[in-house]
Amino acid sequence: MERGHDEMILHLPGTAEEKQWLSDHLETLSVRERIVLSAAMAREPPKDMTETVNCLLSLDEYEVRGHVGNYAALGEFFLFDRCVPQDQQACFDLTALGYAYECQRQFEIVRKRRRNFVVFRRGGGVTKQSVSLLKKRVQVLVFLALNFLSLLQALKLRFDF
Repeated sequence: MERGHDEMILHLPGTAEEKQWLSDHLETLSVRERIVLSAAMAREPPKDMTETVNCLLSLDEYEVRGHVGNYAALGEFFLFDRCVPQDQQACFDLTALGYAYECQRQFEIVRKRRRNFVVFRRGGGVTKQSVSLLKKRVQVLVFLALNFLSLLQALKLRFDF
C-alpha cells in the first residue's frame, strides 16, 4: 500500500484522537506492514477510522509469503509447505492444487514493486466466502483424490504390496 492511500484513510469518519493516532502510526509502518494493511483493507475495507485502527492493531495476525502470484505458483508453494519431495511434485496439477489451497486458507495477493505477495491471516476462521469457495472447488478436490488413488494403484501394481 503506497503512502497515497494514507490520505484516503485519514479522510474516513472518526475522532481527532483517532486521526492523530493513525497519522503517527502510518508514518512508521514497515514495508511488510504496508503489504499486510493493503491486503487486510482489500479483503474488508474500513468504513471509519475505528475499523482502520483495529486493522492496524491486528497486523501481527497476518503472514506474508512472496513470489506467489497465480494458482499454479500457489499450488507449488503448498507442496513446498507440505515438504512433498521434488520428484513427486510432477504428479500434481499445480493449478488445481492452488485452487484447493485457496479453499483451505483465506488470503489476498498483493502486488508491490512488480512482485506478488500472498498474505494469509493466521488461523483464519470459516466464513461464508470460504464455504462458498469450498463448494465451488469440490470437483477439483475429487479430481485430486482420484488422481492420488490412481497413483497408489499404479504403485501397488509396480511394487506388488
